[in-house]
Amino acid sequence: MDNNPMFVSLPLELSHLKKLQELRLSNSGYSGTIPSAYSQLMNLSSLSLENNRLSGRIPTGFSNLSHIYHLNLSRNFLDGTVPFNSTFLKRLGRNLDLSGNPGLCLSPSAANAVDVGVDVCGNSKTSSSSSIKPLKKSEAPLKSYTLFAVINVALFLLTLHQGLCSC
Repeated sequence: MDNNPMFVSLPLELSHLKKLQELRLSNSGYSGTIPSAYSQLMNLSSLSLENNRLSGRIPTGFSNLSHIYHLNLSRNFLDGTVPFNSTFLKRLGRNLDLSGNPGLCLSPSAANAVDVGVDVCGNSKTSSSSSIKPLKKSEAPLKSYTLFAVINVALFLLTLHQGLCSC
């Protein structure tokens, strides 16, 4: 049901679909809070609610969704502390996107688990780049071979782009 402008609250009735495995309601203008009853969708493996007008807190029960491997709640108006423990955050890894929710923050202990594009609770939120936290040299994830790969990918993309344009 992506890209289907509804401009209503998320339907609570979806929480009755106990065998539901994938729910995509992105770019649809949904507003209000995420129903905590969605935490009962125990067979859910993928949930995409990005780019709506959702507000309030992420239901704490989401951390009990043991089959979920993809969760995208980005570009909404969610706030509060992200209710996921470090085990849940590590399990989802790159398949978790919470960016674009300026009111969301991670507990300091969870912030060390994974980068999900939100601030650490207690940090100043005055600048648009506040979700970028400084790294100590010992924490820097880039190694020389990683940087080399990034440069090669950038050069490849530039070459590909030049080959596609007629300039």
